[in-house]
Amino acid sequence: MPQLSMKWKVFLSSVVIPIAVVIASDLGLPVVSLLTLSLVFYLPGHILLKGLRPDAQTDFEHLLLAFGLSVAIIIGVGFLLHPVGALRPLGWAAFFAALAAMAWAKKPGMFREYASKVVVAPKASIREAIMLSVAALMVVCALILDYHAAAKHADFRFTEFWMTPQRAPNVLTIGIKNSEGEPTTYEVEATSGGLIVGRWLGISLKPGETWTEVFSTAYKPNDIQRVEAWLFKNNDHSSVYRRVWADIGRPASGGL
Repeated sequence: MPQLSMKWKVFLSSVVIPIAVVIASDLGLPVVSLLTLSLVFYLPGHILLKGLRPDAQTDFEHLLLAFGLSVAIIIGVGFLLHPVGALRPLGWAAFFAALAAMAWAKKPGMFREYASKVVVAPKASIREAIMLSVAALMVVCALILDYHAAAKHADFRFTEFWMTPQRAPNVLTIGIKNSEGEPTTYEVEATSGGLIVGRWLGISLKPGETWTEVFSTAYKPNDIQRVEAWLFKNNDHSSVYRRVWADIGRPASGGL
């Protein structure tokens, strides 16, 4: 069976794995976490090391050095992708595609002269290998803990609630948009002059979904009248979650 050259191995691993991660991420497949580990903790450093020393063996020391270089490279590239808004699967795929192109364009022996000047460190002892392994394990555990803490941190989760007048002087549109990051149930109660003019119960919205309703209320011509709506969340009537109002009978004015 023919063996692939190192050039092809680097190219295929730099292209196939990132593409697989992007597809799995879009499809919501759980395997994306396993594929991402190789991208974050191994592949970038391995490609760099093989570019500098193509003939180097892939031993335990190589794995540890590839791990450290990969983490450093990923952090640096993340700082570069964030300002341009590319800190997402497609941005990382573009980075690995560029890495693959560099590996493919590298001529045989391109770094050999430089690599020959690099002082080769002596083999690590068992004690040093254990210490390096423990340090690598601590880094991985710290990253996992930080990931879970960041995942639980909820920024800017809210519910949009509005009420706008229509062309008819007594017709209003009321709306809700769920930006809470989780499915939420709402109830709406509209009042005018101390009387209930509309009530909507059991409005269940998934994250990002919007609900609107057009309703009308009685009014006296040439008389300014305020219509107020209260929003309750998850069957909690102990407090009003959101409140909006609008005046009918004159040019529209509303508030939150």
